[in-house]
Amino acid sequence: MNSYYYWYYTIYNIYKRFSRDSYFDIFATSMFSFFVASFLIGALSYVFVFFKLPNILFSQSLTTISVFVSVFVVNYICFLPKRRQLKHFEEYKNNQSGMKDTFAIIFSILSVGIFFSVILLGKEYFGS
Repeated sequence: MNSYYYWYYTIYNIYKRFSRDSYFDIFATSMFSFFVASFLIGALSYVFVFFKLPNILFSQSLTTISVFVSVFVVNYICFLPKRRQLKHFEEYKNNQSGMKDTFAIIFSILSVGIFFSVILLGKEYFGS
């Protein structure tokens, strides 16, 4: 199981544990997509600042929204077919370890932190 799938099923497992909703898999996929899109936007922002191309990503809000939408669509296609989801979740349960789960949770928090640091501290690069 690759790291991307492991990261998803860690979020899925946490959401499954705390949710009483029958459609928790859709919400878990949405939460995971938010983490991935946040990391992607944050990482791209830092790359654009490094190469001194700051207005490419945030020049239009449609660009940022399209990154989020494309990540959501790809993750829904990958993770929502129920048969595939159950097969991979069983594989995740067999390969689960505390250290990998900790890294997945830390990476989730880090992805949101990177995104908010770009939003809050990036005004000098991405501002008008």
